[in-house]
Amino acid sequence: MRKHLIHGATAAFGAAALTFGSISTASAAEPAHSGPASSPAAYVDYLEHSDEDGASETLKEFHSLTPSEQKRFIGYLQDPALFTEFLTQSTGEAAASTDSNDTQVTALRGGDVTLEAEQTGSALAVAAKRPLPKGNHTVTRSNKIKLMGVTVMEFKIWETFYSNGHTITKVVDADGGKKNYSGVVKMSKGIAKKQLGKQTFCKKGGPCSSGNTAIASIVWEGEVVISGGTFQVDKKQTLVSNVYGTTTSTLVNV
Repeated sequence: MRKHLIHGATAAFGAAALTFGSISTASAAEPAHSGPASSPAAYVDYLEHSDEDGASETLKEFHSLTPSEQKRFIGYLQDPALFTEFLTQSTGEAAASTDSNDTQVTALRGGDVTLEAEQTGSALAVAAKRPLPKGNHTVTRSNKIKLMGVTVMEFKIWETFYSNGHTITKVVDADGGKKNYSGVVKMSKGIAKKQLGKQTFCKKGGPCSSGNTAIASIVWEGEVVISGGTFQVDKKQTLVSNVYGTTTSTLVNV
């Protein structure tokens, strides 16, 4: 698996180009007066009573931070720029296309905040210049944000499709999932949709041929509630795979 580390606030983040720091109605220096983001103790209480799968592991990771790191963590939870930009400033033009298991990491706030985009799957493992062999193939894409090394939000989408050795003939399954330990963002997942698409393949200096692609998509609806404002966010996450094992993913506004 390849892993890329990118520093800076305007770096490309996997399926999306993200720009940070311009949109906010409250700053990290403006404390939240109540809720999970109000203090380290409040965040611990939130995780202890959360029914989100994996919350106990996140609690352990938070407890492993020093008091100073926990304070910075809470400051980032209170910063609407990190969440509103993560959820609203992505563009389809910056779609990530890859033919291998791959992870891209963008480091922000001096490395305290990281954005990760990871793509894995059997189709990527055997991707080549020839069509994928006959059978089912699966691809998974995830996008997450970490504060002080602790994952606070992750979106994931996956699809399984069938190749007859020449083209994709069926999208067998498509779905997605989320992990949300932010305490300041509420997200709900729509019904995953699947369909066949069309794509033209052209060999360099040679003829072109057409084939099917496997398309999976999910609409995420959510709301960011931070001291100073409430932000409505609706995102459509799409994953497109072709018979050569190359995939493209986007996370765009809807």
